[in-house]
Amino acid sequence: MSMVKNFYSRTGFYAMKIKIKTLGPIREGTDIELGDLTVFFGPQNSGKSTVMKAIYYSLFLPRKVEKFEKDAVDLNAIRIEYRSVKDKELEFNFYPHDNYLRDLLPEGEFSTEPSFMEFLRQNSVYESYKDKLWPSPLIISDECDKEKMEVIKKGIPFEVEVSGKNGNVVFDMDDSGLTPKCKESLHAEVSEKIISYVGNRILNIYKEKFKERLRETERIENSIFIPYLRTLVTFEKLKLYTRFDDMSEEIPSAMKHASLRMVLQDFPELESYLERISEYEPTNKKVYSLVKLLMPGEISESNGNLVYVEGGEKIPWNFVSASVMETLSLLMSIREGELVLYEEPETQLYEKSQVIMALILYALSSFNKIVITTHSQTILYTLSHMAVSRPSSTDVRMSGMQVFRRNY
Repeated sequence: MSMVKNFYSRTGFYAMKIKIKTLGPIREGTDIELGDLTVFFGPQNSGKSTVMKAIYYSLFLPRKVEKFEKDAVDLNAIRIEYRSVKDKELEFNFYPHDNYLRDLLPEGEFSTEPSFMEFLRQNSVYESYKDKLWPSPLIISDECDKEKMEVIKKGIPFEVEVSGKNGNVVFDMDDSGLTPKCKESLHAEVSEKIISYVGNRILNIYKEKFKERLRETERIENSIFIPYLRTLVTFEKLKLYTRFDDMSEEIPSAMKHASLRMVLQDFPELESYLERISEYEPTNKKVYSLVKLLMPGEISESNGNLVYVEGGEKIPWNFVSASVMETLSLLMSIREGELVLYEEPETQLYEKSQVIMALILYALSSFNKIVITTHSQTILYTLSHMAVSRPSSTDVRMSGMQVFRRNY
């Protein structure tokens, strides 16, 4: 990377850091502190996006991927191992591991502060609870299916006690009528499913506690990675927004969404981005009033559908300009109180619009922590000017409107 620029921090200190020895194309050690507005500026293949991904995956896990092994379940950031100690009683222990990062990042050595993995290592879980396992179509089919279903059809109650990074499970079911082979098969399946449930519950507890820490130290509670190929995903998703009165017409739309997720499953940043924009509701007026500076038209809802209106006419998504689609990608991603990791915000934008984008990013950093990669000197210089002049959000909106009206 040629340059890392922290423009300012509202709190006056930089709690969030990443220390890199080597990582992908980065071969020289570097320590980076993240302010409320941080810019990675430099040539192609200098490691800007790699650093952003390292930050993202050190703080927030990708979608849940369960890997089942004999007497063990791998849940991305933790591995839980278990053993049968008595009939219908299990003991388990779990430990954090960052193997999932090897699939998401190039080889290298780095650390972040704060770090979800380090939080897992330093903290423990203590709780006791009761629950019930219900029949599931995911139970492996075999010749014992009918016998096993009779046992589990009313659910299998179980009790769990977690102490530190160890615990035990006791479950109850009447398996006296099963053959030894079917009994062994059922015990294995029930044990695996209960342990998977327990592991996910433990992981969710850690996630919530870690979010609390981020709220306290960084004033953020979530993260969004806005990847370079975002507009393609945004366009495909917007086409799926149409809701039909006829339920039979909703099925193809749901199938399209599932198909889109399947296509993106090998691109975790895009898959996470899809899930984020799928939750978009045009209710945040603060964000909309800023991002709208880049759009000649308006975003509104019509019969529950998201539509774009320009010059009093509804424009089909197929005919919306690339710059507007880029703006929509930002609008549908942004919330409040989050870490926003934004790749190349100048994409599809003319130089005048890049100035407005820089103004928007500066204003957004008043209630988010913004980190961007860019090749645009226009964005870099505009943000530098903003950091010195420190305009208010109202000033930013007025400046953006003036820039938008100019013809150059």
